[in-house]
Amino acid sequence: MLRAILTDKWFIGACVVLIVFVFGCYFWYQHELAPYRKSADESAERHRQWEAAQKEADTSTETPKMVESVNNEIVDSNAISEKIEEKNPQTAGVFVNKDEEVPVSPFGFGPYPEIPEGFGHVTWPRRSRDSELMKRVRIKLFSQGIDVRGTTMEYGKIYPTIKGIIYVRWDTDDDGERYICELLCTSEDSDRLDAIREAKFNRGEDDSLTEADIPSDIKIVRYEEGGIDPYEFLGLTSQ
Repeated sequence: MLRAILTDKWFIGACVVLIVFVFGCYFWYQHELAPYRKSADESAERHRQWEAAQKEADTSTETPKMVESVNNEIVDSNAISEKIEEKNPQTAGVFVNKDEEVPVSPFGFGPYPEIPEGFGHVTWPRRSRDSELMKRVRIKLFSQGIDVRGTTMEYGKIYPTIKGIIYVRWDTDDDGERYICELLCTSEDSDRLDAIREAKFNRGEDDSLTEADIPSDIKIVRYEEGGIDPYEFLGLTSQ
């Protein structure tokens, strides 16, 4: 019996010691890690504050976007279109010819052209070589008295969009009749042609546009004949 009691006391004592040891280790662990936890919490808080500041800056600052588009009816996927109107006033580029002290093109086209009165705002430099070529061509055409609504570049040629002119590609149906399979024009002319298509459809006819469907005041120009070589037109050397 005494042996059993002693055995029980040793067992109970061992359990108490073990419990005390476990709690001691736990409190020691908490004490040792406290500074590190505090530092980690402070770092996390600083990161949250930084993210909040970034979000606030992003929402309060407008980032200008250069979206170039034109109101065309159909444009081939390989075409590049120039924006008709711009919000920013004309500004000099960062590329300056130190000898002449005038802003020049970063693409090797020399000084920027003078902007004619009534043309609208232009921002230099342009986002790409082709964008600058399109803008230069439109400025020159405008200076010649041509009301150019925009320009589109396709396979190295520039197509000025002008009211009353449509650029077309033809295809032939099973009966051998030629119809327009692709065209480029201003939004006004596009609306007129869409109305013609709708009228043909409502009459139960094929709504494809043929040459006979085009009003007489609209000039039809084949794509192959209407493009402008920008280097030749502007007197520039191809880079």
